[in-house]
Amino acid sequence: MDQHHHSANPPPQEEPEYLARYIVIKHSWRGRYKRILCISNVAIITLDPSTLSVTNSYDVSTDFEAATPIIGRDENSTEFNLSVRTDGKGKYKAIKFSSQYRASILTELHRIRWNRLGAVAEFPVLHLRRRRAEWSPFVSFC
Repeated sequence: MDQHHHSANPPPQEEPEYLARYIVIKHSWRGRYKRILCISNVAIITLDPSTLSVTNSYDVSTDFEAATPIIGRDENSTEFNLSVRTDGKGKYKAIKFSSQYRASILTELHRIRWNRLGAVAEFPVLHLRRRRAEWSPFVSFC
C-alpha cells in the first residue's frame, strides 16, 4: 500500500477566527429566521443554526457600511439594522435583525468598522530626550 497516496478531496476550509457569535432573528418580508451572526475582523457572516450553512457573508472592507439601533417605544428594544451590500458594488441596504444582545453586537460591529480606518492624520513631532538634552524625530498619529 502506498503511504504517500493523497486523497483527491481538498482539505476542509478553515473557519475564520470570529471575535464573537450571537443568536439573532433576521427579519425579512418572507418572515423571521433564527440565525447565528458571526463577526470577524474581515467578514460578517450569518449561519443557519440547524445546518450551520452560511446564509450570507459580507466583506467588512467593501460590503459593510454601518450598524444602527432601531429606536423602539421603550428602552428594551432589541432591533437593529445592518447596512450592507450584497453585490459588492451597488447601494447599501438595511437588513433588520433583533437580539437580546443588541448592545454587544453593535459595539463589536462599530469596533470592526472603525478599526479598518487608518489614522486620521499623521504628523512629525520632536521628542525631547531629557537625559541627553536632545530632540529626536517621533511620528504621532491623531
